[in-house]
Order: sequence, then structure tokens, then C-alpha cells
Amino acid sequence: MKPEITEIELRERKLNRARRFLKVVGILTIAFSALALFFTWSDKVNFEAAWQVKERPEMGSVATIRQHTIESRYLQASNLACLAFGILLLVLARRVKTSPVAVTRACFAIFAGVVLFLAALNLHTLASPIVLSFKIAVVIALAWAHAAALAYAGKAPHKGRIAATTAVLVAALLGAGVYVNAPALLTKVCVRFRPDTDSREPHWAFAQAAELITRWFADSPDIANFGFCLGFQADPPPWAGRYEGHLRSILEKNHHRYVRGLAHLALALVVQQSGEARQDEAAGIFRQFLKDFDPKDTPPCLSGLEPTERYRAEAELEAISTRGLGDAAPELDGEDLDGKPMRLADFKGKVVLLSSWATWCRPCMKLVPHERKVATRLQGRPFAIVGVNADREKEKALAACERERMTWRSFVNERAGRPRIAQAWGLAVWPTLYLIDHKGVIRKRWVGSPVLEELDTTIDRLVEKAEQEGLDRSVMEK
Repeated sequence: MKPEITEIELRERKLNRARRFLKVVGILTIAFSALALFFTWSDKVNFEAAWQVKERPEMGSVATIRQHTIESRYLQASNLACLAFGILLLVLARRVKTSPVAVTRACFAIFAGVVLFLAALNLHTLASPIVLSFKIAVVIALAWAHAAALAYAGKAPHKGRIAATTAVLVAALLGAGVYVNAPALLTKVCVRFRPDTDSREPHWAFAQAAELITRWFADSPDIANFGFCLGFQADPPPWAGRYEGHLRSILEKNHHRYVRGLAHLALALVVQQSGEARQDEAAGIFRQFLKDFDPKDTPPCLSGLEPTERYRAEAELEAISTRGLGDAAPELDGEDLDGKPMRLADFKGKVVLLSSWATWCRPCMKLVPHERKVATRLQGRPFAIVGVNADREKEKALAACERERMTWRSFVNERAGRPRIAQAWGLAVWPTLYLIDHKGVIRKRWVGSPVLEELDTTIDRLVEKAEQEGLDRSVMEK
């Protein structure tokens, strides 16, 4: 016969369960908060260092760097609060001498207070999704514990417990959701999962976040970097055309100048990339951008941002008017790396890939092995690679040509008494590649590293066309 459990022993067992639960949650909270602190501290150091030297080109501007510096400090405060909460749970686990109901209610109230306090700071930032998920999971776990404690104490019937549990869960999720700036989170997802240039399809996370941004948050001031993802420092990714409608929707619904500026510029770049038939349309969008974002109307907070956007728009307009797709390539002459005279016209009758490069440009040098493969594969056919080298010291460029087995000739960027080739051809981003057909007409341009599959396909199509026209001409002459 089992000994009868007294009320005191039953109460002690419940307290032990509550203590174990508090210990587990406390230890996990401390571990995850410490890990998050490590990463946010690294970010804070990086952003503050960038702020000190005022250079972090990939972040866009000094103002953006400053914003991220402030955000990283807020994230540290958030994780410090969670760390303190974990320590408090361990203290409670050792000192608790009351009922499980009171314990779990107190813990839930404390954590909800932390979440709401952080929300009250109106932070437009988030920790990593893993850390954020853990914080929400802690709230949910405490909510479940609260419901379980109610059941232990017999405070509610079965249906009442289910209703109470559901209500607390919803409250926990809403409490955690107050801290979430959804548009900022979705935009960060787009920035994080913007694929490399080798990808012909957007990452699934980017695609999902883009749909949510357009459907629910097209009017938010926190989605500026969505436009940045679709083309600013380089050409839009090859799949950017499917997001033209998203950009137009943002321009229609959003009234925030910075968001509209980046979306407007991205739209123009996406249209420009769409092919020869839409070059005039792209030029019109660029002109409208320059008209809508007149420097006279620029607010002080955007004085460091809009000039960069205007410079890009003006450069693209100039490129469309003088080196647009479907236009004849302007004459180019100078000297090669061996000091011999060189002209673009020397390659007439061949498909020419004009590729800018320099030894200090990592993407340029990363592209060289593939260019070498293309040159080898198309040897003996109407195709040539012509480089434009921007190294100040010819010796470095010549050494790189020998080391990387670059068999094609390269123009020297500097020209005595004349503008540099980079200035004449608008080569502001390295690498920039122009693909010119056998008739001397520009057919494609890539600003930044191209998608290799697209590069090969476009070159092969133009080479085959050149060979076919040459064959037809030979037959007619006979």
C-alpha cells in the first residue's frame, strides 16, 4: 500500500517542478543572450569603426552608418535586459517559496515587461531571427507554464484552462510582436538573401519577403533598402525584372522621399536592363527622377544620400545617349600594356567583349579565369576580348597578365593629353563589361560582375549570328 502524500509534500513537489523549470529557462536565456551579446558587440565595434573613419561604401552613406551604430547599441541593451532576466530566473529558482501559480505569473509579467519596455523605445531594428525566435519562444513557454500552474492549482475547469492558455499565448505573441518592426525585418531579409550575381533566380526568402513588403508595407518608411537590393551600386540582378511591378506599387503608395528615391532609381535601372526596346522608356524614368528629386528640395537629413543617387541617374542617362544598347560603339583608341597603338576598330568583324579590370579589383580578377575559358573555347571564331586596365603601374598589370594567362590585349586607361578611357566610357564601377557585335553595335552591358551563364549565352548567340552572316556573304559572292 502506497503511503499517503500529504498536502505539504504535494506542495513541495510542485515547487520543485517550478524551480527546475525556472532553472532550465534561466540557463537557456543566459546562454542565448550571451551569444547574442557577442554578435551585437562585434557589429557595434564594426559600425563604430566605420563611423570613425567615415567609410563603409556597402552601407551607402555616413548617415546610414550612424543609424546602424545606434541600432547596434539598442540591440545590446535588449540582450543585456534578457541576460538580466535569465539571472533573475535563476535567483527565483533558488529562493522561490510560494505557489507555482505566483511564480509563473511573476516570471511572465517580468518578461512581458521587458518586451514592452523595449517596444516603448520604438526601436526600428531587430536581433538575428534566431535570437528573436528564442525570445518569443521564452514568452510562449512561460505562458504555457502559467496555464499549467493554473491547472495544478485547480483554478479553472478543463475548457476554462484551454481558453486561458489560448488567451495568454495570443497575448505573449502580441507582446513580442510589438517589438518587431515588420517592414524593417522583411527589408533586412531581402538584403541578407539577395543572391550573388551567379544566380538566375531570387532566393526563396527574398521572394517571400518582397511579396509581403509590397502587399502590406508598400507605404512604410522602413523599406528603402528594398530598392537598394534591386540595383544601385551595380546592375540589377538578372531576375529583377519580375519585381518591376513591386517598385511601381511602392512609388504609387509611398510618400517618404528616401524610399521613393531608391525605388524610382531601381525602377529606371530595371527597365534599362530589360533590353534595347525599352532604352527610351528608361531614359524618361531617369529624367523624371532628376526632376522629382531636385537638389533644391533635398532635406538636410538626405544631403549625403541624394547626390549619390543623382550622380548614378545622370551617368546612366549619359550612357543611354552615347553608349546605349542598339547604338554604334563610339571609337576607342589608345595604347596597350606593351605601349603599342591600339584601336577598337582593329577588331571590326568580330564580337568584342570590352572588359574593364585592375589588379586591385577583386571581382575583376575573379572573372578572369572564366574569360580565359571563353577565349579558349571560341578560339578561331569571330570573337575577341579587349581589356581596359586601370592600374597605375604597368608592371603590376603585366605581371597579372602573365600569372593569369591573359592572352588578350588591354588598353591602358590613362591617355596622354586626353580623358581617361574610364571617363570617356563612363566606367564608374569595376568591372564593367560591354558586348559589341560584329557590326560594332553595343548589344549588352554589365555593371559589376555578370551572371556567367547569361554572359556565355549572349556571346554564343552573337558569335553564331556573325558566323552565319559571314557564311551567307560568302555564298552570295560566289
